[in-house]
Amino acid sequence: MAFSSVEGEELIRRVLKEAFKINVRDHQAEAIGVLLDGRDVLSVTSTGSGKTETLIQLMHVISHLARNPSLSPARAFPTEPVILVVCPTKSLEENMGARILGAGIDALVINRDTLEREYKKGRNLYKEAVRIGSRVILVAPEQLASKGFESILANSDLCSRLRVMAIDEAHLMNSWGKTFRKAYREVGWVRARFTNRIPVFAATATLQPGAATERVLELLGFEEGAYQIIRHSNERRDIRIIMRELTHGLDGDSHPSLYWLLNRTKPALVFCKTIARGYRLARALVEEAVKQQKTIEIRLYNSLHSLEYNSQTLAFVHSVCHSARTGCMKARLLKRCGSHCR
Repeated sequence: MAFSSVEGEELIRRVLKEAFKINVRDHQAEAIGVLLDGRDVLSVTSTGSGKTETLIQLMHVISHLARNPSLSPARAFPTEPVILVVCPTKSLEENMGARILGAGIDALVINRDTLEREYKKGRNLYKEAVRIGSRVILVAPEQLASKGFESILANSDLCSRLRVMAIDEAHLMNSWGKTFRKAYREVGWVRARFTNRIPVFAATATLQPGAATERVLELLGFEEGAYQIIRHSNERRDIRIIMRELTHGLDGDSHPSLYWLLNRTKPALVFCKTIARGYRLARALVEEAVKQQKTIEIRLYNSLHSLEYNSQTLAFVHSVCHSARTGCMKARLLKRCGSHCR
């Protein structure tokens, strides 16, 4: 039985429903079936459609099939499966890791910050990765070329339990990979370094059909007939786009075109192209708030801050957004996205 067949997807749904009380979406069941059959998947679905949950569900299904081999007598699965996830930013790693842990699955986040933090505690995260059983290992693209990652490649037991390599925000291979994150273009090469072929699950919400998709498929090393593209609309009906004309430039020290933010009664999230611009805007808003005798809360989120500070900022955002739904708090968050988030 092929897991990507009608019968296979029914089995996947039944396992998740009966054993884990999970109602799987159509695109999730389709992706899981294709990956269980050993083929690659490029999933282009909207933000919030459950790409992380797909990996969680996949781990649940593999573990359940390993404990109940009669459900799939023609195929054996490891009782302690491993999934390797490549994330473009530390914040995505931390967020995804927390959600996976919340689902009862071990998750190990490996990036420059976590390596240094745990090293001070006497722990080597790469040694932890090869020593502990079932888990999701989340790494930054740059870690794939590190000496530490070599210990994963050299561990035959871990490699035999590795079921899937997932790549988050795969469209960045086309953009960041051309400029400051060249390691992102080389992610697809990692599979060739494993002794056994593992399927790849590449996820994104913003990859256009045509040349952009073809380039990503090429960088991933997807072979004709051995992959499936799952594409759904990324339209968000709960988002409204409003255009405002800027009357002043953004490179100065004052930003009167954005002072309307001070009059909002709900939290605001502002994306800045550079870290320096984010700091200038934050300072300008604070100075203007003092002039207007208004009390506001501003937190900056970027790679120059410590992991602890950024984690506190995320917790702050979640708390004020929850409070804003009840109309009892105001908040401002300035976030810098893009470069140097490794």
